[in-house]
Amino acid sequence: MAPKTSTTHDVMRDASEFVLSLVSDTPFDSDPTAAGDAISATISEAHVEGAKGAELAWLLGATVRGRITRVEHRKTTFLFAVAFETLDVKGVVSPFYAKLIHNPPFCAASRA
Repeated sequence: MAPKTSTTHDVMRDASEFVLSLVSDTPFDSDPTAAGDAISATISEAHVEGAKGAELAWLLGATVRGRITRVEHRKTTFLFAVAFETLDVKGVVSPFYAKLIHNPPFCAASRA
């Protein structure tokens, strides 16, 4: 008898090809925020780099969690560094590591 195989996600691409957009679930406030504080974000967009139409719908709405690793005051701005550690997709938690490839400019209108 042949072993059972899954037809869903049989071929997993190299995760370094995944491009994710994250929306912070945790507000950033320079006064009470400190290195070591917990942070979480929701995946709002997910696709495979260079593969047109290769959406990763199963990741949409998933949560990544980690810690703030650095808070630094630079004259009139603050620098926050974060390290995400876990990915929670519908209750299944896995290790998660990411590298920032695009840092959008700060938009004052988004401070509402």
